[in-house]
Amino acid sequence: NLNSVISQDDVCRSVIAQNPAGDRVIIHDVTFTSDTPAAVRMRLEYETARLAFLSLERMTVPLDFEFHGDTGRIICPWTAGETLADTIGSSQLTVAMTLRIAEDILGALEKLHEQGLVRRCLRPAEIILQETDGDKRAFIGGYGPLMMLQGLQDASLAMQVATYSSPESMGALEEDVRASADLYSLGIVLFECLTGRVPFAADNVGDLVFHHMTAPIPDLKSVNSQIPEHLSEIVQR
Repeated sequence: NLNSVISQDDVCRSVIAQNPAGDRVIIHDVTFTSDTPAAVRMRLEYETARLAFLSLERMTVPLDFEFHGDTGRIICPWTAGETLADTIGSSQLTVAMTLRIAEDILGALEKLHEQGLVRRCLRPAEIILQETDGDKRAFIGGYGPLMMLQGLQDASLAMQVATYSSPESMGALEEDVRASADLYSLGIVLFECLTGRVPFAADNVGDLVFHHMTAPIPDLKSVNSQIPEHLSEIVQR
């Protein structure tokens, strides 16, 4: 529905709207507070400016943006389709479909990484599956740079981000966040596609990050014996 609120918290209000051309868009209205870390704010503004000049076939980039004082507005295209989270929740994904999803996401990430940018976290709730010529193709939706800002205010979102993020993306390691963090996140998504569950779970963000850093990755084939050995090895890397 047009003009319907998708999400709203203390730092961002996201609404589906219609632009002058008649296309559906998502408007993110951002509010910075005194509690907003300077590094998080600078990263959002910098990455938004960089992404706005890119043309990525299978990833959301801003159509327009502006930042003034303690507020900002980011306008992104609306993407039709079913989320990967809903698909996983309703049926078991085949190995073939999982490989197609991996191919689409890797292609999008490669183009992002060529620009020196990283996504940091891939969540099934923001991966859109679109019907194309009778086949389903994956599209990275949502708006990545907003996740860390919103996660500071939303405990539920923070848990979701921690579930699919590498330790360095969560600030648990004193390392730069590089392209490898996106591959780590994709590995978790593919693990869930193939097994119906994530490799690590906990009751709070701290414990979840600790599991990512110390716990062994569960054996994929022990959960789903139909997974080919070579695919299991690739995902577990």
